[in-house]
Amino acid sequence: MDIRSIAQEVLQCAMKEQLDGAEVFCVSSSSTTVEAKKQQVDALEAACDQGFGLRVLIGSRLGFAYSSSADSTALTRLVAEAIASANSSE
Repeated sequence: MDIRSIAQEVLQCAMKEQLDGAEVFCVSSSSTTVEAKKQQVDALEAACDQGFGLRVLIGSRLGFAYSSSADSTALTRLVAEAIASANSSE
């Protein structure tokens, strides 16, 4: 699933709740590291990272949560944690 589809899934899940507003932030990055010794490649490493933040508004209370996992369970938990964060703020 691409990052845009994941953001839409998070937003749809969030808007099923009694929220006054919701905003999704997505970050995706990749990097490649090459180490050379004596003019020969000694090590090669590639990494891809992604993360999703959700900010919710319930009345005048603001909540935020973040996840680096895109599976359905993690995204559902992301919404619940953002709502819990808003409910615990004043």
